[in-house]
Amino acid sequence: MMLRVVIPIVAMLTVTLALVTKEMREREFFRQLEGINVDSILINRRLIDKYIKCLLKTGKCDPTMKDLRIALPLILEHLCETRCSERERRNLRKLFLYIRTNRPLEWDRLAKLYDPNGTHKANVDAFIDMRPRPVTTTSNATIASTITTTTTSTTSAPTTTLTPIPPQRQSVRATRNALYVAMRRFAMYATTPRTI
Repeated sequence: MMLRVVIPIVAMLTVTLALVTKEMREREFFRQLEGINVDSILINRRLIDKYIKCLLKTGKCDPTMKDLRIALPLILEHLCETRCSERERRNLRKLFLYIRTNRPLEWDRLAKLYDPNGTHKANVDAFIDMRPRPVTTTSNATIASTITTTTTSTTSAPTTTLTPIPPQRQSVRATRNALYVAMRRFAMYATTPRTI
């Protein structure tokens, strides 16, 4: 009798603890992303090679890149829509732009690995190029950001308004925190002096 009561309680506590731990890791990840100097990381070719191999699952990964590799599908899906600060968006954009511009073969391989159907390609390209996201509809009839042009009268100029993107609560937080942890560890590794 006692076992019937204890097992569900233990299961609920385990699930709750897992969710709280995930939430804390997500927050920590994006907090770390705020303070990273991506430019100093991107000039180190050896580190970039190592991290790209890790993301492509052809090389070893340090803990930071493991976090980023886990978070990358969520990052591609949500692209810091609601939870990222401007600096975090800028860092993510710089990283994606660098790989897309300077490493096009690896960019294509990463896209095939993490977005095999190409469902997020248009949104990622719009994010990198700082364009408004294309209007997409899903089975849930959610609409991404849309731009509407309205004219108030014939003499005034048209005005553009941006319709906000509906927040995707859990997955955006997971993306943000995983990206934050990975970028922070990446920065710590890049700035640690190495002896040969």
